[in-house]
Amino acid sequence: MKDKGLLPDFDKGSVDFCVFSIDSGGTSSAMKLGNELRTKGFSVDVVLEEKKMKWAFKHADRIGAERVVIVGGEEGERGEVKVKNMESGEQETVELKGVGEWAEKIIGE
Repeated sequence: MKDKGLLPDFDKGSVDFCVFSIDSGGTSSAMKLGNELRTKGFSVDVVLEEKKMKWAFKHADRIGAERVVIVGGEEGERGEVKVKNMESGEQETVELKGVGEWAEKIIGE
């Protein structure tokens, strides 16, 4: 199928964000955040299953996600999320309420 061009091209960077929760309490926030990013025009993969962080980063790499958004934990209690750039490895903390605007500013550049 690949040789005949019947499969979509899944190049690196085909997914803007991979969102996952590190605890069961953050699943609802992860779903809301994924929806917010989609309404801003970003491609988003939301992991709903409870998985270890190592699995989530491998998954993000497999699907070509540019950034991983980690919901929950101590940051979740403070109303924040961690965002990791998969290419550079840099991480930053972003307020949960402002992630959509932050994403437009950073990725829109």
